[in-house]
Amino acid sequence: MQNVGSTTERDETDTLALEKPKGPSILARTAVGMGWIVAWRMATRVLGLISTLVLVRVLAPADFGLVALGTGFVFAVDTLSAIGVEDAMVREHSPSPAMYDTAFTLTALRSLATTVLIAIGAVPIATFFSEPRLANILWALAAGTLISGIGSIGVVDFRRDMAFHKEFVLQILPRMASIIITIGSALIWHSYWALIAGILTGRFLRTAFGYKMHPWRPRLTLSAWRDLIGFSMWSWAISMAELVRDRMDMFVLGRVISPTAVGVYSIGDEVAFLPSTEIIFPLCRACFSAFSEARRTGQNVEEAFMRPVAATFLMTLPAGLGVSLVADPLVRLVMGEKWTAAIPVLQLLSIMGALSVFGLVAASLLSAHGALRRQFTITLACLGIRLLLLVLLVKQLGILGAAIGAVAGMTLEHFMFLLIVFRHYGLRAIVLARLVWRTIVAGSIMAAVLVLSGLGWTQTSGDMPSVIGTLVSAVILGATVYALALFGLWRISGHPPGAEADMLAVVTRLVRRLVGSLLPARSGRS
Repeated sequence: MQNVGSTTERDETDTLALEKPKGPSILARTAVGMGWIVAWRMATRVLGLISTLVLVRVLAPADFGLVALGTGFVFAVDTLSAIGVEDAMVREHSPSPAMYDTAFTLTALRSLATTVLIAIGAVPIATFFSEPRLANILWALAAGTLISGIGSIGVVDFRRDMAFHKEFVLQILPRMASIIITIGSALIWHSYWALIAGILTGRFLRTAFGYKMHPWRPRLTLSAWRDLIGFSMWSWAISMAELVRDRMDMFVLGRVISPTAVGVYSIGDEVAFLPSTEIIFPLCRACFSAFSEARRTGQNVEEAFMRPVAATFLMTLPAGLGVSLVADPLVRLVMGEKWTAAIPVLQLLSIMGALSVFGLVAASLLSAHGALRRQFTITLACLGIRLLLLVLLVKQLGILGAAIGAVAGMTLEHFMFLLIVFRHYGLRAIVLARLVWRTIVAGSIMAAVLVLSGLGWTQTSGDMPSVIGTLVSAVILGATVYALALFGLWRISGHPPGAEADMLAVVTRLVRRLVGSLLPARSGRS
């Protein structure tokens, strides 16, 4: 086998001329995969909320604080040592048994090194925070890191084959068991060790289920390291650049203004990018597998890229634009009057979150095709420009300046990703325009109606019932206007294939599956 360096360059210039496989289209499989990932994220949030509501009545705030410090340190070390061998395996044409074994060995060695670093740093970290109990927590979490690191690499086939329903099972069952153990232990011990017991249970069961669900068994070897290490190292470099980029806003605000500004901005940023975290990120995970399969089988890159992006934009534009329009009553209702400084942050960043689908999916395409050097170069260059903008604008405009600088930096980065993808793969901007113009016009009509009715981009005044009434009215009116405008334009256009048709097909397929699963149950009861 050739090393990854040469493979990467070849992937950027060649296209496989293989027969298109039979079965569901990549678009359909991407939509289904995205659905399973979204379902996993939503299930995790619901289960986490239920667990938190129970645990806050049993455990003390100090218990949560201790574990948060420990998991925060472990997450930082784990992120710094991530090498991305799973993504390398997903995009491989035909990974050999030696590659699976090498991927497992590299992951296990990386996990062992991370475990040792956490264990060594336990006492110094505990001393730094003047909390001796933190050392024991870190040692326990180090053991959990080691358990996760020896999991089955074979389960990467679930992503390679786009069998995301199996990945859903692999994730959700250990999560449910973890919550049961956590709550049960908390009721018995009334100690932070209940949280640790839940974490360790989840990691152990996830490892065990991986070997139960996939027949691959580990063998220690590094014979195929050249086929993995090139992609993995570039993936690690990109992860580090993205980590710095995503934390940079908070650092500049904290240094130039105050920790209070950081708190306000972070809350606004988190709410603004909910469309990204709950819709676009699952799409990118599914698209990475879809793009990798398209590359392996020679399927059309333009269709694999354009249609999922357009279908997702149909959802993210009204979501992000809607959050921006109702930011004022939303902040006052959910966060309270003391958080009103976050309103302009929310208004700006939520629109950027809606538009980010284009750049993020383009980055996934570059990654699936091994163009990591270009991806890293763009990320690093835009990081520097964004830092310069932040320093200049925060001094002049404060929190608003940070939001403007972030939007400008992200816009440039996503535009560069799109430009590279369109040029390198011969994609046509007119095709994308034909797929998204109705979404843009419908979103514009929604915004115009809300602004003209006094419900959008306006300052809310009055008591809480008035704020609630404004928010509910805006959401109902905006959703109705957007839906009617979108599908009205689609009908006027003659029902062309595109995002609307794809969305209807996905919804119809899901309804049929739901009805099909319910009918046998009903007939069985009758």
